[in-house]
Amino acid sequence: MACDPGAGAGTGTGTGTDAATGTGAAADTGTGTGTGTTGVSEAIGLRAQVAVLGRDKLLGERLAAWRAFLGSPHNRVRQAALELLEAHGEVPDAPALLAEALAATDEGVVSVAAEVITKQPQRASKATPRKKDKKDKKDKKDDAETPTVVGEPSPAITAAIARLLGRPAGELDAEVLSSAIDAAGALGMKDAAAPLETLCKSSWPALRAHAAKALDALGGGKAGRTCEAPPAGGDLPAELANLLPPTPVRLVFETDAGEVSITLDPEMAPVTVTRIVELARSGYYDGILVHRVVPGFVTQFGAPHGDGYGGPGGKPALRCETSPLPFSALDVGVALAGRDTGSSQLFVMHARHPHLDGAYAWVGLAAGPWGAFVDGDRIQRVKVVP
Repeated sequence: MACDPGAGAGTGTGTGTDAATGTGAAADTGTGTGTGTTGVSEAIGLRAQVAVLGRDKLLGERLAAWRAFLGSPHNRVRQAALELLEAHGEVPDAPALLAEALAATDEGVVSVAAEVITKQPQRASKATPRKKDKKDKKDKKDDAETPTVVGEPSPAITAAIARLLGRPAGELDAEVLSSAIDAAGALGMKDAAAPLETLCKSSWPALRAHAAKALDALGGGKAGRTCEAPPAGGDLPAELANLLPPTPVRLVFETDAGEVSITLDPEMAPVTVTRIVELARSGYYDGILVHRVVPGFVTQFGAPHGDGYGGPGGKPALRCETSPLPFSALDVGVALAGRDTGSSQLFVMHARHPHLDGAYAWVGLAAGPWGAFVDGDRIQRVKVVP
């Protein structure tokens, strides 16, 4: 989750050479609570099979196989199957499938479904074959490529998006909510204007930016809408009441790749480091997966379900405590999916990458073989020293 700028470390849906939490090359935890090494390996293999299915039309046996993957108990497999809807308009019941995904309890599945709708709004509607007139040339293409007429979005989809937009502030992960906002704009949901106006007044800049774009879309696509930060700002982080003293804190990780560590520096990001140490002491990181490894760039972890989405329940996103410190090998930063969306997900640098400087909170230095991890390696336990 957290601030993925598209070309930087993030927790969202970046898939390039940058750190991101979302739909990058992430390991699957199975059902979200972890299924052991065997389950993770199985999920990686299943995702590869999904990718192969996507190379041709989803018809006949291929469609049946794809539907089976869509019902997988592995969250990353379901997400990978859903992503194929973006490029496969031949799937006949896409609106119903997307509506079901938008109502899922898995926030990653919800976000992927909303992203598909944003990129291909016609997937939310029942498409019907267009009648050919006498001037049309004989169509030699498959039925799946027959020109279609796209109707109104499925009521089930618009209702699901409306429910997401109406969730209480802070209840839904910022990245997932941003995806729902984008989908509402892509579908031209006039009924969503009221909740979008509310989100336009959010104290969170990422939500305001997405709301402004969606409101522009509802207004006929005329750019120029701005959403100003509320004069009073937002709520103060709870961590301010219990900040750590300005002395380094060491986290020692027992992992599938051996022992590694991170020394956190509260002076540079006091609120963020306090949050991370509290999570480590509570056992949050015990058993969690390393969900993204980009050789030569980063190793990333901290997503509760091992898919790059979300953070610890009940804790709002943190404000970005950025600094001028450079990001070089073994520097540690907080992954994001937009400004002020970080929480539990961290990235450890493999090398110097200047484009990250000043865009992410620098929280400390790592030691050990962080470059030896592969997607799906597990953090067995974390000890806080002292």
